[in-house]
Formats: sequence, C-alpha cells, structure tokens
Amino acid sequence: MLLNVPTQGSVTRTTASCGPGTTPCQITTSTASTKTSTQGVFVYGAGLDWTLLPHLGLRFQYRGNLYKAADLTNAFSSTDAFTHTAEPMVGAFLRF
Repeated sequence: MLLNVPTQGSVTRTTASCGPGTTPCQITTSTASTKTSTQGVFVYGAGLDWTLLPHLGLRFQYRGNLYKAADLTNAFSSTDAFTHTAEPMVGAFLRF
C-alpha cells in the first residue's frame, strides 16, 4: 500500500487584467485543502551481481512502482491515470 500524506499547500492564481497600458498583473494566493490518499501499488524489480575478484564485485538493481496518481486536493480532480516510479541502483559488494 502507498500512503500519501501531503502538507498544507497553496494555489497561486493570476488575474486576467494583464497587458500593455494596464496596471501590472495582480497575483492572489489562496490555500487549497488537501487530503490523505491510500492506494495499492504494484512493485517489481530485478538485480544482478557481477563478480570482479573472488571477494569483490558490483551489484546492479532496478525497482519499479506502478500505481494510480494520487488524489490529494479538493480543488482539482484526480486524473485517474497510472504513474510509474523507477529506482535504478548501483553498488559494490565485499564477500567474506
């Protein structure tokens, strides 16, 4: 399960009274309410250990997360689209 707990955010909105010969654009800031979202996540991965010397080698790993985009604010609706997070990793290992 993936738990999204957002902090309170703000939405910046610019008025449409901009242009040549008018006053500068006015920017107003309003606070958007947020909510916690929990959804399932599909996690997959693979790894490879490549031995260079008898006790020393390199490790290559990949982990992917596939889940629905979070619906965190009441001001905008969710896209109901899936999103993907990729986590490639490289490291060295020492075997005793």
